[in-house]
Amino acid sequence: MVGVTVEVRRLALGDYLIDERLLVERKTVSDFAASVCDGRLFRQARRLAAHRSQQVCVVIEGTSREAERMGVSREAMQGAVISLTLVFGVPLLRSRDAEETARLLVYAGGQMARAATGLPHRAGRKSSGRERTRIEMLQAIPGIGPSRARALLVRFGGIPALVSASLDEIAKVDGIGRVMAARVQGVVGDSGAGLGVALTP
Repeated sequence: MVGVTVEVRRLALGDYLIDERLLVERKTVSDFAASVCDGRLFRQARRLAAHRSQQVCVVIEGTSREAERMGVSREAMQGAVISLTLVFGVPLLRSRDAEETARLLVYAGGQMARAATGLPHRAGRKSSGRERTRIEMLQAIPGIGPSRARALLVRFGGIPALVSASLDEIAKVDGIGRVMAARVQGVVGDSGAGLGVALTP
């Protein structure tokens, strides 16, 4: 991609290291499904959860049809995603293909770099570490900055409620609208790839 410097090197964990801040494990839907079946996913999840040098996340690339062709049920996939995000605490993002994955990672890296300089906050109110993490994760969605991320969290109270929200409910949040709501739902919702939960709270 234009303006992006790529260095090939061996990583002890993960597939991509973005600006020394974000460690990413990339899996196609078929690889994710296979790793659920053989238990490899949960061994990797433990290692990612224990990693402290950088923020970590998993990107699942593709659609649920790939898992269906392998005979892995939607329920099994959703259960694995819930375990990964809510039990192990590893954020999960989703993309349609390799090109979208590249765009998503570049955008996420940029958002984390900006967040590292300090997120704007209301006078007299400092973000907790947990809230800051939620805001940073939501900012990985193109078009979502700190203000919109905060507005979504104020309205829904956390990521799980946002995951289950309808398009209309998300669109009603100040500064969002239907176009942005569709984008948010496409990343954190259960449409498209059909993987249910997409981000940790």
